[in-house]
Order: sequence, then C-alpha cells, then structure tokens
Amino acid sequence: MGFFLDVNYLEFEKAASAVEDYIAKQKQKMAMANQEIASLSANWQGEDFSQLKMKWNELDDSSSTAGSLQKNLKDYAETLRYVAAQYKKAQKRAIDWVNSL
Repeated sequence: MGFFLDVNYLEFEKAASAVEDYIAKQKQKMAMANQEIASLSANWQGEDFSQLKMKWNELDDSSSTAGSLQKNLKDYAETLRYVAAQYKKAQKRAIDWVNSL
C-alpha cells in the first residue's frame, strides 16, 4: 500500500505574498507615524517632545519589537517561498518520472 502527499505549492506562495503585503503595510504605517512625529516637532518643543521622540526612536529601531517582527516575518516569507519551490521541483520530477515510464 502506497502513501502519497498532496501539496499545492501555490498555497505556500500565496501565504508568502500575504506575509510580504503585511510587512509592506506595516512599513508604510511606521513611515506615516514617523512623518507625524516629525511634523509635531515644528510646534512642540521641550522635554515632553524630547521624551516622545526618544521613545519613538526606540520603537522605530530595527532592534525593537516592531523591527524584530518585520525581520521574522521576512524570514518566514522566504522560507515559504523556498518550500514552495522545493515542492514544485519534486512535483515536476515525479511527473517527468511517470511520463518516462
């Protein structure tokens, strides 16, 4: 009795695209928030704004939670694309083998 695995590699590619879309939206929203902080500086000076700016810089840093999330999601999307490519190759090899019989 044989076992088989039915995998649709297109689902991996769709998931990777969805993750990449999320990353792009997150970057866009972070950039918009950064512009808002910059525009606040025109009218808001002093210790309060300095503290806000310092906290925002910590949040916007690549080593922050937001930065780590983006990196991890990017790695996840790359892994999904790699897995999709591997399944696609395996399916092609299987089809080629069957056709050669």
